[in-house]
Amino acid sequence: MVSKAEACQRLKLDVNRKYVLFPFSPTRRGKRFDLVNGAVGKLAAEGVDVKLLIASKRPNDEMPWYSSASDMMMLSPDSEGSPTSVKELWPLNVPVVTTDVGDIKETLHGIAGAEIVEQTGEGSVAAFKCVLYRPTGFVFEGRTAMQRYSHQKTVKAILKVYHRVIERRSTGLVSGRAVQRLPISSNQR
Repeated sequence: MVSKAEACQRLKLDVNRKYVLFPFSPTRRGKRFDLVNGAVGKLAAEGVDVKLLIASKRPNDEMPWYSSASDMMMLSPDSEGSPTSVKELWPLNVPVVTTDVGDIKETLHGIAGAEIVEQTGEGSVAAFKCVLYRPTGFVFEGRTAMQRYSHQKTVKAILKVYHRVIERRSTGLVSGRAVQRLPISSNQR
């Protein structure tokens, strides 16, 4: 992980400016660049030194620099399943403002510093202000929240499911009902 100062120096950005990350192509209509750009424009019109940082079509190894230079990310899609872009920013402790899509409420549950807003410019501007002007000493703890999605926990959860299925099969029970166990042929072993 690199500091904002290092990332801004590498990307030739002003370290004193606030940056809102948009890690998608502005032409992807479903990602709603218009809403994000409009909200950033309203903040700038109010005198906030803020700029939209578009990181589209960048190599994967460059993305951490853009993320580290950012003060927050805005996600405002029309639809989404389980937004990977949100989880990718957590290890870097980059706060997120997002609309209520997919599993985002579950994903962000209990994480101070993440804001879920309506898909409107006004809601986004208010949330941006909350994120950009946190009380002194406030630290977004995305890295801690990300631990629930660690590889170790995911593997343990998958193994638990496999063990449960194997146990049910070996006892002849599936969903509480007895099942006929078929012999396993030698070519299935």
